[in-house]
Amino acid sequence: MNIVKLAQHQMNQYQPLAFNYRRINHSLDYEQGQAVEQILSSRNFVTLFRGGAGTGKSYTLREVKAGLAQARQVVHVLAPQRQQVADLEHDGFTRAETVSAFLAHRSMRRGAVVLVDEAGQIGGEQMLQLLDYIQINQGRVILSGDTHQHGAVEASDALRAIEKYAGLGYAELTNIRRQNPDSAKTHAERRWLEQYKLAVDEARRGKLGASFDRLDNHDAIISCSLADQQQKLTEHLLELFKNQQSTVVVSQSWSEIHKVNEQVRLGLKARKLIGEAETTVTALERQDLTDAQKRDKRFYQPDSVLVFNRPTAGFKSGSSGKLRGITDKHLLIEADNRIRPVSFKELDKITVCQPKELLLSTGDRLQLKANAQSQDGRKLANGELVTVNQIHADGCIALADGRTLPKQYRQFVRGYAVTSYAAQGKTVDYILFSDSAVKAATNEQQWYVTISRGRKGVKIFTADKAQLRENISRSGARTLAMDMEPSAFQKLATVWGRDVAFVLNVQASQRASSKRAAEIAQHEKLEREAETLRQAEAVKQSQTEKPTESVKPAEKPTETIKPPVQKPETVRRRIEIQSAQNQQKSRGMKI
Repeated sequence: MNIVKLAQHQMNQYQPLAFNYRRINHSLDYEQGQAVEQILSSRNFVTLFRGGAGTGKSYTLREVKAGLAQARQVVHVLAPQRQQVADLEHDGFTRAETVSAFLAHRSMRRGAVVLVDEAGQIGGEQMLQLLDYIQINQGRVILSGDTHQHGAVEASDALRAIEKYAGLGYAELTNIRRQNPDSAKTHAERRWLEQYKLAVDEARRGKLGASFDRLDNHDAIISCSLADQQQKLTEHLLELFKNQQSTVVVSQSWSEIHKVNEQVRLGLKARKLIGEAETTVTALERQDLTDAQKRDKRFYQPDSVLVFNRPTAGFKSGSSGKLRGITDKHLLIEADNRIRPVSFKELDKITVCQPKELLLSTGDRLQLKANAQSQDGRKLANGELVTVNQIHADGCIALADGRTLPKQYRQFVRGYAVTSYAAQGKTVDYILFSDSAVKAATNEQQWYVTISRGRKGVKIFTADKAQLRENISRSGARTLAMDMEPSAFQKLATVWGRDVAFVLNVQASQRASSKRAAEIAQHEKLEREAETLRQAEAVKQSQTEKPTESVKPAEKPTETIKPPVQKPETVRRRIEIQSAQNQQKSRGMKI
């Protein structure tokens, strides 16, 4: 059963999610209140909730959860990534967990309601597993997300397919609250926030050119040369840091991000905005290798470090080691003073890293690149931005929020600049965008996510305004299988009541049978032609052997020009060649 059909299970046949709901949070505005009522009155297996960037989706979801609790419903709260779970917990959703952990633990209460935030980042396979598991346990699910932002890293945008083809309808928030003109302290600031809010809304509605032009007309897009782009951005960032405004820089490529990070830190150091004392630590920079590349020794450096992100082959999560060899089925890894084989089937539990020396000072910002636990057992989330407070002599790093990174935790990079994917879900005072001019990495989702992060402002630094305007008009949405016009196979599948794979298999078998029959018929035809030619040759030879009865010497014999007759050997050779070609084609067919 596919995702869309599963989402359509018993549409409008369930009881409402919450009977006799009475509003608990009276500070919700009209749109938010209407969304809550629509969600809690849903009679579907899957209930959809769309909320654009900065519309107060999490705030509204808190009321949904409270309404479910009021109706004595058991609620499981999920999100795809650990960082999103941490954000949910910060917003009051206790005991939230990742989708992966929920599916692994299999501890769902029968008949419970599962509330999934950022559902647009769930891939097709995981969404299918999730819906199937919830249905088996006679539960219900609320999928909350925004398909205009970045989708799943894995193949298939599952939420978009459900929204587009399941026919469920959805509750939606469209009023942007993050860029709030009422928070302005001056008339000029109010006018700017009104325009900024409109630019974000235009990006959400797919009016990318209008969004770009509006920001450009209000001096939010700064032209630079390639030589001074990072310098101009750094100067602007340092002023914001000096005024204690929370700020994040976004760029499309890691090469640009590394350059910006180093340039920003040099500026912070020069202005004494971070500590003077420096400590050198060896960080582990993640190498994005596929499982196939992890099986190939050519992708490893002599100093490569392998980190276990989950317990594997007797090694604990967080352990690190060295590659000692590769067999037909295993990596041989030395860690914790022992060498053990790790199956190729477990390669997704290993991260290959390169050591890189970093100078750290008090006040430095880091981006964590692996899930783990702090010294006191609190969560550390991949993608989280943290600030260094102190580096201890034993290698532990104390953070400004009170947590401490264990001495073996070294999967981090500088965190002044990040990708738009990492910025999704974050809110800061100001967002700065350093355009790396990488066309393939720039699209409408990247633009929308980036410019919508700021409460107070956005600045875009680019060496080519015209090219950037063109690049953001590209759609980053992948084509869904259901977007394609139904083929004859899909139509036949509907008629037969079977899936497309079954039809393709039957059709392939029929094509193979037809092809073999045609080959036999062709072979027989060639044999008949050969036999006819052999008979004609035999007749000719018999006629030439007969004596001539009378020849008049005065007359010249008439020369008859006959068409050349193909020799039997040539015909047989044609048959052999044709048969060989047909056999080769048959062996290449896939049934």
